[in-house]
Amino acid sequence: MVELEGPPVKRILVAIIGSGATDKPALLEAARAAGEAIARRGAVTAAGECGGVFGAAFAGARAAGGLTLALPGGDRPPAGADAAAVVLPTGLGAARHAVLAAACAGAVVIEGGMPTLALAAEFLAAHKPVVAVAGSGGAAALLAKSGALPGGASVPSARDGRAAAELLFRALGGTES
Repeated sequence: MVELEGPPVKRILVAIIGSGATDKPALLEAARAAGEAIARRGAVTAAGECGGVFGAAFAGARAAGGLTLALPGGDRPPAGADAAAVVLPTGLGAARHAVLAAACAGAVVIEGGMPTLALAAEFLAAHKPVVAVAGSGGAAALLAKSGALPGGASVPSARDGRAAAELLFRALGGTES
């Protein structure tokens, strides 16, 4: 049996949601900066996959000494799984979005398509903050331009990944994990 040294550490999870297929340098840099900022706050950087913005966010978080978690929808680790410290294949397909939204305190959105919009809706329906990276396009742009959404929700935007993560933590009440 392992003996713990000191009290258990409780960490919040913050999701990166967006495009897993992008190779656009500006988007990858925004994701890397968001992952680094999340890690510097002591939170876990989480995502549903390992490629594109997710892999970049994981790289930023790990460079800052942070923990990373991937919840892919398949029943095996996906390509690029070594980007995350912990990979938990769910076998749930797109239903993993509900798990990610339930487990995470909020989300940073970088570009993305319809699956990103669906996942952002899961967070917003649960009254969890979502922040878009301005200028990243796709779902992030739609969310940021949407104004008041049903239920009074809104999605603020920030100029880059680091600023988006910091804005998210402010929305969480300055939560330190």
